[in-house]
Amino acid sequence: MLDHSEKSVDYSQQTPRLVGYTLRTMLGIELKKARTQAGMTQEELAYKADVDRTYISMLENDRKSPTVDMLMRICKPLGITASQLLAKVEKKTQKTK
Repeated sequence: MLDHSEKSVDYSQQTPRLVGYTLRTMLGIELKKARTQAGMTQEELAYKADVDRTYISMLENDRKSPTVDMLMRICKPLGITASQLLAKVEKKTQKTK
């Protein structure tokens, strides 16, 4: 049986940053890269994901954070999984440690 009492997580720490970027900012950057690599405009992605174009813009410009459901819905037309997109963000955060 594992003793979990020794492990504690400090949730009061600031969000990891990469040269001043928050995780939300990095997610927006990666989302935009994926969209442009897929050769799609914000409008095309929004249509295929059945969301408003302004929502895509807000995600890419660090104004909103997607739910898990929404992230999966947006990634599907891009031909990537949400986990692939998040792995790119996570990889960037490893550079800050």
